Amino acid sequence: MSEVEEQLSAARRFYNYAVTEYNNAVEMVRLGFFDKNFKSQRRDKSPSLQ
Repeated sequence: MSEVEEQLSAARRFYNYAVTEYNNAVEMVRLGFFDKNFKSQRRDKSPSLQ
């Protein structure tokens, strides 16, 4: 029984690692897409009125 629990724990750790890597990759692609498509639309901050 203990061996089965250890295998399940290892499988959970592997799954969680894979999901984290996938989520990070998706976020990086999304950020890269956003930056690439909207970079030309960035504006300087307006000067403060004094």
